[in-house]
Amino acid sequence: MRVKSFSISKYRSITEANRLPINDSTILIGPNNQGKTNILRAFVTLLYILRGMHGGMRNRLRLGMNARRYYDWETDFPISLREREKGSQCTAFTLELEIDDDERIEFKKMIGRPTDPLLKIKVKIGRESSPQLSVVRRGPGGGKRYAEKSQDIAKFISDRLICVHIPAIRTERSALEIVEGMVSRELSVLEEDPQYRKAVKAIESKQMPVLKRISNTIKCTLNDFLPNISDVDVKISRERRSRALRESCDVIINDGVPTLLENKGDGVKSLVVMGLMRHASEQSAVKKNLILAIEEPESHLHPTAIHRLRRVIMEFSGKRQVIISTHCPLFVDRENLASNIVVSGRKPVPAKDIESIRNVLGVRAADNLMHAELILVVEGRDDEKSIGALLKHYSSRVRNAFHNGTLVIEPVHGVAKLPYNLNLLRTTLCSYHCLLDNDQEAQNAYCTAEGDGLITPAEVTYTKCRGMTFSELEDWYDVNIYKVMISEKYGVSIGSASSRTRKQKWSEWMKRAFDDHGKNWTRDAKKVKREIAEIVASNPEGALNKYGVPVFRNYLSAIEEKLGVGN
Repeated sequence: MRVKSFSISKYRSITEANRLPINDSTILIGPNNQGKTNILRAFVTLLYILRGMHGGMRNRLRLGMNARRYYDWETDFPISLREREKGSQCTAFTLELEIDDDERIEFKKMIGRPTDPLLKIKVKIGRESSPQLSVVRRGPGGGKRYAEKSQDIAKFISDRLICVHIPAIRTERSALEIVEGMVSRELSVLEEDPQYRKAVKAIESKQMPVLKRISNTIKCTLNDFLPNISDVDVKISRERRSRALRESCDVIINDGVPTLLENKGDGVKSLVVMGLMRHASEQSAVKKNLILAIEEPESHLHPTAIHRLRRVIMEFSGKRQVIISTHCPLFVDRENLASNIVVSGRKPVPAKDIESIRNVLGVRAADNLMHAELILVVEGRDDEKSIGALLKHYSSRVRNAFHNGTLVIEPVHGVAKLPYNLNLLRTTLCSYHCLLDNDQEAQNAYCTAEGDGLITPAEVTYTKCRGMTFSELEDWYDVNIYKVMISEKYGVSIGSASSRTRKQKWSEWMKRAFDDHGKNWTRDAKKVKREIAEIVASNPEGALNKYGVPVFRNYLSAIEEKLGVGN
């Protein structure tokens, strides 16, 4: 079972929101005070109500007593509608659920009636906090035939869906409650162990004289005021003693300095709470669809931590459903624009393009990136010139993307600046793919960016050449296209490609050739690279050698696929 869509009517600041799509990841984005959090909380409220509707009287009483925790008509029904509305003043939630074949069989067995692959339910709740569930169905009788089975339908859904709500305010108490629960469950097993029970008995015998002494002290003190008291007995029951042994604990975080969790900063507390709540929910949702609802995951976090958290959430959404409310551009889903719901003017609408998301978040991208769907990141201007020419030459589709501005090449001006530049691109809501030299410096820069949550292996191509440990972009080029230029301008004869060892990357080979001719490679290296880039740009046909062609073709295919124009 998976949630397909969600609708809201008359809840807090949201007057009406129809069929909001709920995907693997659903991002509610927009400025402050526009209704993002209210939409998320409406979703959580509905699932809480469903959980409380089924079962016996105890469950229904619990729903009545705790309903105000999630729904309180006085605060949750729109104030602006109270005077205008006539008749019933109810908040309504509608949920569309995808049901697989096995679940349809179970539904018919449990409810006694069939259901479509898309189960649509509506829940109304009014001033008396008494929820009413109905099935929305077309055809003769519609959903009226299901009315008497509303509690069973609520149970059917609750048994298959579990929602974990992580609020914007995340304290260490939330984390400690989860840890204490984990500790209690694990330690309770020990209570059946004979040695453990013997040890508890020994503790009890040691405590008895102390408790007796305290009892006498209290009795003597009270007799001065209440002379009729004949005895006072202070006891610790076996259950309370066992519970105390398994439920009280401290959480010490060691990130260089061991520190109690309550003494850590708000950012650490926030991450610990989210991590533990996710773990606890996964443990309790083995056979259920877990939905993680997170308010403002960026709260209290450093940008580096936000990038890492984003990666974890995206990985989680590959297995479960995630709903996020945020005004941080880093959480925008660039790959699936429809997963982003723009909330502006208290009206939620699925995003149609990246520009609408930038506008609502106030993101200002550089002029050359305004319409870009994909940024090709390279190390320098020379790489930009030559790679741009090669891509345009070998793919008319990519050439058109360059022409209309949906594809842009962005040099980082030194591979050490890669993490910094990727961070800037991420905040401007740009997707990117990096082409890096296959050397140690580039790999170090990649590892730093990956550690900061800025890049994944799918977002990088190295200029690898078969048989070479290290290589760079110039190793892809045919020596014959530039050897005459080097001979005429620099007086260096570099011979043919066969004259070099495959263990040397291009710049090492060129340095040796310049040194052998008594030339200054250190001074001329940048100029030589620039002139080779110009040669490649002016005549890309035949510029690649047999070692460069395979990797370049795969690089080109990756770009076409990310542009949505792959084969």
